[in-house]
Amino acid sequence: MRIVQFGMLIALVVVGSAGSDVCGQDDETRTLKQGERERTYILHVPKELPKDKPVPLVIYFHGGSETREYPTQSGKFGELADRERFIFVMPHAVGGHWNDGRQTDFESFKEKVDDAGFVAAMIAEIETKYRIDPKRIFAFGMSNGAMCSHYIAAGMSEKIAAIAAVVGGMPDPLHKSFKPKEPVAVLIINGTKDPTVQPDPKLNRGRVLGVDDTVQLWVEHNGCRKEPAKEQLADTDPKDGCTVMRFTWSKGRDGTEVVLYKIEGGGHRWPGKDTPVIMRQSRAKHEDLTARLGARCFDFEANEVIWEFFKRHPKP
Repeated sequence: MRIVQFGMLIALVVVGSAGSDVCGQDDETRTLKQGERERTYILHVPKELPKDKPVPLVIYFHGGSETREYPTQSGKFGELADRERFIFVMPHAVGGHWNDGRQTDFESFKEKVDDAGFVAAMIAEIETKYRIDPKRIFAFGMSNGAMCSHYIAAGMSEKIAAIAAVVGGMPDPLHKSFKPKEPVAVLIINGTKDPTVQPDPKLNRGRVLGVDDTVQLWVEHNGCRKEPAKEQLADTDPKDGCTVMRFTWSKGRDGTEVVLYKIEGGGHRWPGKDTPVIMRQSRAKHEDLTARLGARCFDFEANEVIWEFFKRHPKP
């Protein structure tokens, strides 16, 4: 079993250009009390929701940030929510990092923040105000948010139908107690040249399983076929330095499957030109991303791939 350090400091690597007056006009920041803590989340509700049937709920876990800068607008996934008529929610982590099952120096770990309890309370609160389809609650994230997606799915498998984890594996030592009650469809997107797995002796960022072991845990739990179907995606942007192979472990319990997008040459980046959210950060601030975090793949749009995966995998 391959376990890797998660060593490089990442400050919300899911970034887009400043565009705060364009998107997110219907985003609402909400708070709820969880124990002694006040937690916050951003809710995007399309203006035109179906009145005769329940709607999906999609949760986005942001990447780690020591600068404590959070997504402020729903951006591309807000547009998807409007088009596809689902509710999109973006919770905020304590201290900028999720307590995702790793043993780290993060405030959330040291303070024993109950992020699973927060997510459960957030879903329950949203369900009191809107008609949510209990069979179509999904979660996704990048980096620390991807690890949190694995963590939440493992602990709340009765509630979560499917997850998508972008450049973030199963947290260590969570895998040692990995026993979800129900199968969960899982989409994993990972680059082969991710520099963040190199340990930083100054920081304790915890450890995660390698992508192959993360995939295997979910494949075995879901009861999928042992051998995957393989497909080489078209290299639509030869200049990005990346190619993509898709692996699909199908025929899991309750119609689940595990899918891996393996990005050869890809770094710790969100694939495609569109990021999930819009940040209040300048483009110049992130002009060195490729040098620090590796190549960004433009051969597919992760947002669209994730939503199509979710649509195919409601709970039975």
